[in-house]
Amino acid sequence: MSKEQGRGQGQGGGMGKKDGTGRGQGGQGKGQGSCGGGFKQNQGGNQKNMNQLTTSQKIVCVTSSGPGLDDQIDPMFGRCQYFVVVDLDALTFKAHANAGRGGSSGVGVGAVQFVANEGVDTVVTGKVGPKAANAFNVAGIQVITGAGGTVRDVILKQFNKKI
Repeated sequence: MSKEQGRGQGQGGGMGKKDGTGRGQGGQGKGQGSCGGGFKQNQGGNQKNMNQLTTSQKIVCVTSSGPGLDDQIDPMFGRCQYFVVVDLDALTFKAHANAGRGGSSGVGVGAVQFVANEGVDTVVTGKVGPKAANAFNVAGIQVITGAGGTVRDVILKQFNKKI
């Protein structure tokens, strides 16, 4: 197991924190995430706002209305159209259509599991519901809310990376 990974039980199909904690429904699973990074925690667990970003993140997921870097941020995490996953070290990205966005309930928690499986450290979006915020906290993934503009804008302005 690498420094970035751990094992533990967790909510939503086996998510766990990288330190091996995080109990809940779903059985044992590999957990990925990042440490607090000096962020102030609020009632949403790992939820932050746009002025609290740091550059310590390696893999970022930005919710988007389309599959490209010049598409606008989609404001709703669980029901966004696309997840744009950006590797800040390699300066590459992959767009994934949100297959669960049309579900009747639990779409946010399912989306958290998807981004956790992608190895995401930080999610940038408009807003996150309470169940998804709890699932992010269990998974150890930082969430930055209040985002606007394009995916490229967020990556450039907030992470100082030109992609």
